[in-house]
Amino acid sequence: MNQEKFNKLMAFNIIWLPENSKLDKIFQNDVMYLEANGNYTNVYLKHKNNTPKTYTIQLGKIEPQLNKSIFLRIHRSYIINITQIEFISLSKLECKLIGIEKIIPIGNEIEELFRSFFKSL
Repeated sequence: MNQEKFNKLMAFNIIWLPENSKLDKIFQNDVMYLEANGNYTNVYLKHKNNTPKTYTIQLGKIEPQLNKSIFLRIHRSYIINITQIEFISLSKLECKLIGIEKIIPIGNEIEELFRSFFKSL
């Protein structure tokens, strides 16, 4: 693999998030979910025992950096890594991620997407 292809691949799998006066490099595969917190975003990583790291950037500004094939905005306050879904409850409009105690709500705007997906199975 040449250097240009390698750089593109790495750029695709990494996001850079501002924390005070520095930028943190985060591997997208390590992200369980992101949660809006006003002008900040809480990022929950696989290896951090459900303890978020808070960044000084709004969730909506991070969303375009995320790989659309593994991240889905399921609520105005949450973006999840869909590879980490343990279960989805369409009756309660919520989902649970592997190893995370918190139940994450599914917004009404995404409900139909989930329902149509499961009807096709």
